[in-house]
Amino acid sequence: MLIADEFVEGLMRDFGRYLVCLAYFRNVNPKADFHPGVILELAGKWWFATAGHIFHDLERYRTRYNVIAEDFRLIDHFGHGSDRQGYIPFDFMNARKFYEFSKERRIDWGIVELDAYTVRLLQANDVGMLTESEWSKHSKEHEGYFMLGFPAVSHNVTATEFTIRANPKTTAIHIERADDCREGEHLRFSGRLPKCDIPIEGMSGGPIFGLVADSVEIIALQSSWLSESQTIFGTFLTTLSKLAEVRIQA
Repeated sequence: MLIADEFVEGLMRDFGRYLVCLAYFRNVNPKADFHPGVILELAGKWWFATAGHIFHDLERYRTRYNVIAEDFRLIDHFGHGSDRQGYIPFDFMNARKFYEFSKERRIDWGIVELDAYTVRLLQANDVGMLTESEWSKHSKEHEGYFMLGFPAVSHNVTATEFTIRANPKTTAIHIERADDCREGEHLRFSGRLPKCDIPIEGMSGGPIFGLVADSVEIIALQSSWLSESQTIFGTFLTTLSKLAEVRIQA
């Protein structure tokens, strides 16, 4: 079920500060892409975390089809505590990054390190950063679930609009929890989407929230979905952080 606009506004007021967008523009069949994610603290550094297939696709498009992504930026003003409505230019291509994506192994996560200047700008705009102490003690049971992101159907942006300033439309979708999957190497979040009229293509990397008592926890990042069964999957933050720490320390 697509969550009503007034409720989305409430969610963004309380939890939008944890949502960050990686955006860029493609040079072939000109198109802006907006990918949701969150900021994690790993090995004492700030990292933008999202779905790994996003990084994989960027590399594949560049090497196979000469599709160049450019004008990378981070958009960070989804929380009501922000005081800046612009964006942060970001040197994604030269930044330190790690990712894993394998359909066979059912694994999908990616992180990119943020430089000190970018971190200061995010801090100044009151962006929420998740530490290990927060994701390592999540509740096992939640009263409900929802996810935030930017459906691709809302990405109709021209090159000129993107250059000046383009902001994706944030969507919140209710999730019905299903049995978690262990088809691959790691347990994955699994849920079903009540019927809604907006496809979730483009929401990969968006945070999945679990409601417990009077609080809300970010427990996973959405990674894939099956349109016919309206089933979504996500990488738990506990899994992502464990795998990422190994790569960072290697």
